[in-house]
Amino acid sequence: NKKRIVNITPNIDPIIISSSSKLNNPKFLFILCFGLSSIFFSAKTQELPFIQYTVQDGLGSMFIRCMYQDSRGILWVGTLDGISKFNGEGFINYNIKDGLDNTIINTIAEDKMGNLWLGCGGSRKNEVYKFDGIKFSKVSLISRIERIYQIRSDSSQDLFFNALTCLLKYNSSEDCQELIDFPIPNAYC
Repeated sequence: NKKRIVNITPNIDPIIISSSSKLNNPKFLFILCFGLSSIFFSAKTQELPFIQYTVQDGLGSMFIRCMYQDSRGILWVGTLDGISKFNGEGFINYNIKDGLDNTIINTIAEDKMGNLWLGCGGSRKNEVYKFDGIKFSKVSLISRIERIYQIRSDSSQDLFFNALTCLLKYNSSEDCQELIDFPIPNAYC
């Protein structure tokens, strides 16, 4: 009866496995090694600092709908009262007085030119805004677009708006829109 010594982690006594043992099963050894290593590594995790910001710190609203970090490292926070820009030191808030007719920000994305795109709206009034760093411009989309849940960009100039009942492909450089319908169960309407 041959015996093998397996030392999985330092500071833990080795496991002795005999050739006739059920412990010789490769699947069992994998699970055992994975389990023990996860215990070993989880004991060494560090605690990261956590800072909570409120309206007293300059945040536009405590009702946060989305967050996005742009290519310059700036954090944008979409709220029910506009969008807040956080540069690591403080907030700058944008809302109706800055050209946002609709201040319920549902989603934020950035295109390849560095412009921010905002999907705004509640249950009825849904709009898209483009922010070039200076001003907000309302973008006219196909009228049957309902609530926009997400905006994503690809490697070209195309943006994709994920709405309630369809996907809209939008080329901002050519101002061209392509509607892609997909069926949604009635439970989501």
